Amino acid sequence: MPTEVKIIMIPTERIFHHKDNPRKELGDLTELSESIKAQGILQNLTVVPWGNVYPDEPEPIEGAYVTVIGHRRTAAAKAAGLKELPCVIADMDYKTQVSTMLLENLQRTDLSVPEQAQGFQMMMDLGSSVREISEKTGFAERTVQKRLQIAKLDKDKMRVAEQRGNVTLNDYIRIAALTNEKDRDNVLSYAGTASFNYMLSQAESKQKIAEHKKLVPGDMKELGIEKYDGEPESPYTSNKIDNVCSASLSAYDKDNLKIPNKKGLMWMIYQDWLYIVCKAKKKKQSEPKKSAKEIKADEAREQLKEKYLFMRELRRKFILDFSAHKKYKDVINKWLLYFVVWTNMSYTSKDDKLLEEVTGIKNTGGDRIGRDETLKWAMNSERAALIFAYYFAGDNTDRYYTLFTCDMNYGETMPTYKENKRLTKIYEMLEELGYSVSDEERKMLDGTHELFGGQNGA
Repeated sequence: MPTEVKIIMIPTERIFHHKDNPRKELGDLTELSESIKAQGILQNLTVVPWGNVYPDEPEPIEGAYVTVIGHRRTAAAKAAGLKELPCVIADMDYKTQVSTMLLENLQRTDLSVPEQAQGFQMMMDLGSSVREISEKTGFAERTVQKRLQIAKLDKDKMRVAEQRGNVTLNDYIRIAALTNEKDRDNVLSYAGTASFNYMLSQAESKQKIAEHKKLVPGDMKELGIEKYDGEPESPYTSNKIDNVCSASLSAYDKDNLKIPNKKGLMWMIYQDWLYIVCKAKKKKQSEPKKSAKEIKADEAREQLKEKYLFMRELRRKFILDFSAHKKYKDVINKWLLYFVVWTNMSYTSKDDKLLEEVTGIKNTGGDRIGRDETLKWAMNSERAALIFAYYFAGDNTDRYYTLFTCDMNYGETMPTYKENKRLTKIYEMLEELGYSVSDEERKMLDGTHELFGGQNGA
């Protein structure tokens, strides 16, 4: 016969909150408290003696107990002024307490991702394996492992992020995947803000570059290419070397390098780019020594170009990853019409690579077959309207003037802000679709960024 569960009434003042309850925020208790005041506690609590949780601490009151199941009910009952509560006194060791609280919260109320992560970590600390946690909680082992990765993030910063809201499980997973602790903390401090995606993507790009830098020496040795023994410099202005081919380290792939079968090739890394070079055939025209002002202006121009390209990549990724086409059907159709009309009234460079990437069709508009296949795809895909709206928007790296919000200028003259109406409209469309514009992007758009040395940016 099953053991009868004995419910006893315990004075409210003798019941205390468990320090390691995975659910740190109990939420708004007003409605629950009013219900308890009117009807009383309809379901008993599960408690353990004080010494089971705090063996080295004296009881705050004689006969003290600690809640294991029913933390919200305990808090709401105290707020409602109840003098005693129905309880089952359990004899649980600490490990069982933690796993019971975690399971109870998972079954009754969705814990936040950070709370789940901390709960799993507590179970690990108490000796449970990933498999045991998986079996007890019903989560797949892979899910448990991902939560444990999240558990290494700064708890206080995660708490702030949860208060801001709009932080997804995938956001936490991406942050946890950053290997540099300072980068993780910095990105996490932006979670839930408009600048989060920008800062996270920057950190991911930085990590990719660092990882790819480690691959280059081995790859080049395998290809029989020696390292350039001089000081790294731009091969376009150097009198010592000529550029043969190059690749950005953020997108480095040895198999995609187009290296000619040529003797005397060398490799070097300069400003996060891999250059395959050879000795210069003829001396390039020497340039006069640059002044400090011109060097500063040159640096600003390079930084602006990098930022513009990075911003464009964020916009493009947002469009490619977008999935709520039915929900935003009217918004998408409005902007499709807008950019089709704009394009037909002015010359715009369109991103044919975008269509090829999405449709899988080569030469999408270059011949009748490519055109017909593209039209067939467009008639059968709910993505088509948005993809073509962005396509006609002309957000294309082939024509930098569609990306820039400044005149780059030359020599000692710093870049000066210049309004880009097309780019402003592209951002209007993205925002209506849910894109979060970072502070950095807004400053680039309105001319208040520190890199602008002329009008609006001085």
